[in-house]
Amino acid sequence: MLRVTIVFLMMSLAVGSVFASATEQGDGARLSRTCAGCHGTDGASPGKVIPIIGGQVEKYLQKTLGEFAADKRPGDVMRNLAKGYSTVEQKQITAYFMARPWVNTSHAVASTAEASLVASCKGCHGSQGEGKGSFPRIAGQHPDYLYLALMEYKQGERTSGLMKLVQKLDETTLKQMAAYYSSLN
Repeated sequence: MLRVTIVFLMMSLAVGSVFASATEQGDGARLSRTCAGCHGTDGASPGKVIPIIGGQVEKYLQKTLGEFAADKRPGDVMRNLAKGYSTVEQKQITAYFMARPWVNTSHAVASTAEASLVASCKGCHGSQGEGKGSFPRIAGQHPDYLYLALMEYKQGERTSGLMKLVQKLDETTLKQMAAYYSSLN
């Protein structure tokens, strides 16, 4: 009898865990509907200056939403939206988008950047721009969005000690870097 009770208890805990996970996914899917208007279905943005977020690095998405909510990142629309979600809801949204498939941009252009130009990016963004840790995937991202992001770092609108290196680069070089990473799959 004790054995049956233990087995039943373990099965109940396992089933409860599955339902909790499904509820979190459901909440993330529900909450992310607001995002689809700009970022596209499942975060596969069809636009040129709105980033692809489906399949993006989860820690980066969490960090970004937190920065918007705390007024530490430019973007009035995103700041206002992010403030409307609790920390738990932000995590649900980012978990949902991280689990979506990445869809490379259809706006990629031929790159004229030399490999040495982007060598310093690989330490944080990965050898092929795939993203790692809290650093975003930039491979296959829209070139116009990447360029605008680089310009925000250059002009001090976005801050990151590691991204200060772009402040010394000219706009042509930044466009070449953006084109290089957008062309990677």
